[in-house]
Amino acid sequence: MGFPKTVLKKMAGTVFFRLFVRGIEMLPLRDFNILRVLTYHRVATESDRTDLDPGLISALPEDFERQIKWISQEFNPVSLADVIAAIAGDIDLPPRSLLMTFDDAYRDFGQNAWPILKRFGVPVALFVPTDFPGEPERSFWWDRLYRVVVQNVQKRVLKTRFGTFALSDASAKLDAFKKLKRLLKSISNEGLEQEIEAICGVCKEDPSPRCCLNWDELTELSRQGVDLVPHTSSHILLNRVSPEMAKDEILGSMQMLKDRMGSVLPAFAYPSGYYDLPTLKTLRAEGFALGFTTVRGCNDLNALDSLKLRRINVGRQTPDALIRLQMCPAAMKFQRPLGDVFPS
Repeated sequence: MGFPKTVLKKMAGTVFFRLFVRGIEMLPLRDFNILRVLTYHRVATESDRTDLDPGLISALPEDFERQIKWISQEFNPVSLADVIAAIAGDIDLPPRSLLMTFDDAYRDFGQNAWPILKRFGVPVALFVPTDFPGEPERSFWWDRLYRVVVQNVQKRVLKTRFGTFALSDASAKLDAFKKLKRLLKSISNEGLEQEIEAICGVCKEDPSPRCCLNWDELTELSRQGVDLVPHTSSHILLNRVSPEMAKDEILGSMQMLKDRMGSVLPAFAYPSGYYDLPTLKTLRAEGFALGFTTVRGCNDLNALDSLKLRRINVGRQTPDALIRLQMCPAAMKFQRPLGDVFPS
């Protein structure tokens, strides 16, 4: 939107900003076939799982319930099938259409998020990295990194390929974790895996309880109406591997869900939003109708590439007014164009 995130978040807490957003929402702009997509990861408190990266908490349960209440009252929640039908030209989405999505299939989706969504009648798509439900001992690399760096009590200094990091106190550990997490996303998938194993070996990683929903839980959620859709097999960054490996990850994830659930809608979310031209070509060739990025903004379904859908990421510190502002059609005037590679 042209402002630093920290400035916007401070402004968003003021009465003036809330009134400003209300005024923007009332502008008489076209809203048919405009789709807003919200992205969440976890709905939990930090004390629920102290062994997991708290940066993935999108909302506390009470905040999530408040958000879903006003969403259900003021917007028209639509399903993944509705969006696919609209893309195909079979239907027009109603004004103030909104799709709810969750990435990564953490256990607290079933424990905390789905009961609230179900109570308010809000459809949701859950993007599942399909290697994890059947491997209870498996953790996402960022959660492993969090445990061995932030919760480390043995090492005062950590040597990595990126340099040496001080682990002298809680603040230094958190700073090291954030820097390493960012740096690891900048290298190849093979390099990331090797460095994570090296760091976890040096810091003596302890086993962690299961973090993701298992197949029995996912099957029950599907039976209750949750759309389960692929998110690769192992949550790799697709533009950090060969086109052949990316294709295997995409199709393997879809096939696993089909084997388990019977039928799966042709939609896909790029892990961490990372994609490239070969990834887009694979999705088109394999008949995927929708591809979800992590680029912020709303979607005009009459004028977009449906494999580059924007989403609005919700974080624990994101004020409601800022969420609402990003969902205004007027905000689309400030969206940057999407290319065939992300990040570019």
